[in-house]
Amino acid sequence: TKLRESVSVKDFGAVGDGTTDDTAAIQAALTASNGVSFGDSSNNYLVNGAINLSSNQFISGENAKITQSASDTEIFNSNNKSNISIHGINFVGASDTFLDSDSARSVALYIENTGGSQFNFYNNKFENFRYTSIRAKNVTDVNFVNNIVIGPGTPTLTAVTSGSNYGFLADAGCVRVFVSGNTISKTAQGFRINSCTDVRITNNEIFDIDGQHGVYAGPGLIGVLIANNSIRNVDLIGIKVQQEASYVDMVNVIVSNNMIDTAGGDGIALLHASGSTAQTEKIKDIVVSGNVIRNTVAYGIVAQNCNNANVNNNSVHVAGGSGVIFSVCNQLTISDNHIMDVDLSGIRDQTASTNFNIKGNRIHNAAIDVTASDKYGIFLQGGSNLQVAHNIISDDDSKMEHGIYISGGTQTSQSVYGNIILNATGTAFRVGSSTDDFFILRNNAFIGTGGAATNNPDIDDVASATAVTIRTYQDTFRITGTTNITSVLTAGHAGHKVTLIFSGILTFTDGSNLKLAGNFTTSADDTITLICDGSNWYEISRSAN
Repeated sequence: TKLRESVSVKDFGAVGDGTTDDTAAIQAALTASNGVSFGDSSNNYLVNGAINLSSNQFISGENAKITQSASDTEIFNSNNKSNISIHGINFVGASDTFLDSDSARSVALYIENTGGSQFNFYNNKFENFRYTSIRAKNVTDVNFVNNIVIGPGTPTLTAVTSGSNYGFLADAGCVRVFVSGNTISKTAQGFRINSCTDVRITNNEIFDIDGQHGVYAGPGLIGVLIANNSIRNVDLIGIKVQQEASYVDMVNVIVSNNMIDTAGGDGIALLHASGSTAQTEKIKDIVVSGNVIRNTVAYGIVAQNCNNANVNNNSVHVAGGSGVIFSVCNQLTISDNHIMDVDLSGIRDQTASTNFNIKGNRIHNAAIDVTASDKYGIFLQGGSNLQVAHNIISDDDSKMEHGIYISGGTQTSQSVYGNIILNATGTAFRVGSSTDDFFILRNNAFIGTGGAATNNPDIDDVASATAVTIRTYQDTFRITGTTNITSVLTAGHAGHKVTLIFSGILTFTDGSNLKLAGNFTTSADDTITLICDGSNWYEISRSAN
């Protein structure tokens, strides 16, 4: 009857004094019963070698300690088993040396089971494991909740030798991984999740990471949420989402409402292992939203080889690189972010992207620590089908050279409108060539700028003719010559309002597609303002100057 209930390992001869080898007694208890108790915190069980679990096993304790004495092995092994739960145990690993290898199996629990399911670990403590607390591979429904993990820390871990030390590891093939409410410190990486499906990493405290990243996710993930975590004092990247060659596209990635404070690399990085050049493997359907990032040695947010990505409502304050940097992305929106006191440009690309929007961002004091190039509020290599709209870019320390600089690309497909730029030391807006055409270039306010107006687009001169054609991207034109005008091309101007400034005497004629308050006989410096409904131009006002 007792074996059908919960038994104590002491019923099978375990001592729990911290010096007696209790391996055999614990194995006997776990073989005999599905429910096994290790008692309270007065017990310290010494284990020398792996103990095999059975399916449907429930292990519990009230802070009882299990101490690993053997190197490069696990305490518990549950390969090819299912339905394992462990609660309230304090596991202590052997951390005298560090072996930078996934074969170093210094773990509390090692799981590998194609098709196995339901593994629950909650309210446990893991200390000093050289590899990881729990390593799971090819299993379904893994829950790691409200645990404390304290790694071996320095000097055992260093940035050079600590590539394979994790607070928790879900390896390839896991499905439905839930990691929440844990406290992780002094590991080389807080969490590592590889090639898994449906992953949730939420509400964890990750700090004092000795070697690498707070969270490492990738490659080949499908459906990952990294949200509401606090990540502080990490040697490299706060949250790293990395795709690699030969893996399926990473799909459906959400990184939201995390706090990242003090990182030796980037704050949040979504990138490819091969770098910023175009790669076959993509990260698709991405949201990076509501994160607060401060004190990074490198960039605030990085996006590479991303398709359909939204980077919005993030705060980046004090970064050693740009606030947001991206490359070879398609369908990317960077919106409503607040970027302040960054060493390089506020927002910039490394290589040209396509179909992207940069809108509604507030950038203050970009380029605070650079003496040449990369001294911009927003810098773009170019690309096609881009919009830069309604951003506010300001500088109060005389470091930012240009507010917006677009150096090339297909500028007939580029739109720049509704931006406010304050106090650039060079030009508010600079383009690769003063003759380049934009699809839209209007309603910007360039205030308080100084220096030469190099390549700053000028008001367009249009020669008078019977039928006049004006560009769609501007809203003010200087009409030269004296030929009377009877029509103005409407294609592409529906909803546009334009002002014409006349250089000489001519008649601007009411009729055809010009709906005026009578003919307008002009002289030098007279103006007329019109609005287009797609078929006709209607007079709003005129001024004889």
